[in-house]
Amino acid sequence: MADEPLGHALVAILAAGFAAYALWRFAKAAAGAGEGTGHETGGAGVAKRLADVGRGVIYVGFLYAAIRLLATGAASGGSDQEAKTWSARLMAHGGGQWVVLAAGAALVIAGGVLIIRAFAQKFESHLDLAHMNGWERGWLPRLGVVGYAARGVVVALIGAFVVQAAVTFDPNKAAGVDGALKRLVREPYGALLLALVALGLLSFGLFSFVEARWRKVLDD
Repeated sequence: MADEPLGHALVAILAAGFAAYALWRFAKAAAGAGEGTGHETGGAGVAKRLADVGRGVIYVGFLYAAIRLLATGAASGGSDQEAKTWSARLMAHGGGQWVVLAAGAALVIAGGVLIIRAFAQKFESHLDLAHMNGWERGWLPRLGVVGYAARGVVVALIGAFVVQAAVTFDPNKAAGVDGALKRLVREPYGALLLALVALGLLSFGLFSFVEARWRKVLDD
């Protein structure tokens, strides 16, 4: 993107968006605001606060990558190389193999949860459906179904490759998003599968614009 005309301006806009999203997640964690359910207490409240902190940290990482690109013109090695690097570093320490295995298993579970969430359509409770017209209520949430399912598939694939890296004690078998998609295309009917995943990720991108317009941000 940075190499395209006005690319650096677009990256700067993305950096501002990453910063805003990270700050929003940290603010929600501090306030204890739930997803459309008001303030929650007890174990569920703590879990949601920690999840918000985790999401905030992830977007701080995206912000750092964008700022580094703007400042130096150098991008990181990509999610594939990063996955191999952190898994190699962990497995170099005692018990690190089990940590990598647990991380991979957690990603597989997270991917499964995203797929289940896609078909359960729980995300609809976060949308202000009352202010949508008929066709919007009927069609726009379907973008979320397809998008969340595609995200779940990609996350589960990454987790499976991380698990494989831990089991075989080979960090090179770990993969990020780019590596997972490259391996997917090598499978039978891989091009078709990759096209379906790409359409799913496009659907999630479009659904993100739907959320930007109709999401209930805080409805305490």
